[in-house]
Amino acid sequence: MEDIHFRNITLDSVGNAFHFTMNWNPSYSYSRLPDNIHPDSIPSHWKTMLQKVEPAEKGIPHFRNIYISNIRATGVKRVISAKGMPESPLENFHFTDVHIEGNTKGEIEFDKDWQFIRSSFTAK
Repeated sequence: MEDIHFRNITLDSVGNAFHFTMNWNPSYSYSRLPDNIHPDSIPSHWKTMLQKVEPAEKGIPHFRNIYISNIRATGVKRVISAKGMPESPLENFHFTDVHIEGNTKGEIEFDKDWQFIRSSFTAK
């Protein structure tokens, strides 16, 4: 995912003002046909889903060049929850004129080149 824009949004009393996660596990990418089903009996697109991603790096998601501007949020439970992966950080996120007030700050893991311009994230 890249070149995504979020702008001009007002949030009130939501769980997470921002939640960015790849929620990725390699085993999700490798389907297995049950033993009692013959490969000739399934549609071709199912056969494609059974093929292993090669090289493995092609199966790793990437989030980059995300632009977030003019966002206001109050009464949120968690300000931010963002988790990339060591081999694929959440990259080039740009927060401009973003103001969030929440109960807890949350966490950011495996990020790279994030910018905060005229923005504030406040936790009680």
